[in-house]
Amino acid sequence: MESKSVHLRLTGGMVKEFNSIKDALGFSNMQEFIKDAMRTAMLEYRRKAAMRTIKKLQGSAPKARHITTRERNKLAKQFFEEKAAGRGIFKEYGLK
Repeated sequence: MESKSVHLRLTGGMVKEFNSIKDALGFSNMQEFIKDAMRTAMLEYRRKAAMRTIKKLQGSAPKARHITTRERNKLAKQFFEEKAAGRGIFKEYGLK
């Protein structure tokens, strides 16, 4: 996978705050922290996008049992955890 370098300017306050909590978070340097934060933000964005799609589809299947919001959130979370772990959840359910 090709890596790309990105220049980022942080305020002094952000750097100071990172330095004060990096050990508690278990990061050896700021680069690892920022990459982890970006991964987390992207995962959350995909989760929200999936939830919007699910909400649009809610009630579109006749005579289907409607799942609760709690069940839907649990399924979406499980899906993204499986996808992030690289498991073939689509293949498991016969999807492409």
